[in-house]
Amino acid sequence: MTVKHMVKYALVICGVLLAAQAQANFPTVPKETYEALKIDRSASPKELYEALLKRYLDPAQGVGKGKYGDYWQPVSFSRYFDPHTFYKPPQAVKEVASREQCVKCHTDESPGWVAAWKKSTHANLDKIRKLTPKDDTFYKKAKLEAVEENLRSLGKLGKGRS
Repeated sequence: MTVKHMVKYALVICGVLLAAQAQANFPTVPKETYEALKIDRSASPKELYEALLKRYLDPAQGVGKGKYGDYWQPVSFSRYFDPHTFYKPPQAVKEVASREQCVKCHTDESPGWVAAWKKSTHANLDKIRKLTPKDDTFYKKAKLEAVEENLRSLGKLGKGRS
């Protein structure tokens, strides 16, 4: 094995170790949660889940649902990565809202989701519609047009509407 290959492998290993460390310290859970649960930020997902469950069932905290029980219940973290296991969509739409009404209500109810949405392709469809063939992401325009055409064929989107 040449020195060049050894250096290459050493750099890859260092990169993996650094990436793993950066990922482990990424603050995905607010520090206040760790403080309230009296656990260290380095706790594993299993330890965090067990601390949440213990607090949920603690008689001093009101055992069970409590006043916020309708908004949260303990489920294993892996379920959060599969919406089919925890999200039950409504069976019917109660009202039709404009895009602005949706954004306003969700800004009040779930501001984190709105912040993520504003950076998403979904929020910036007009930018996709304006792409030119010279752009590396031009393929997205064709995909958007195909989706809209499919929605028109299903009667979900009016003719000529975007």
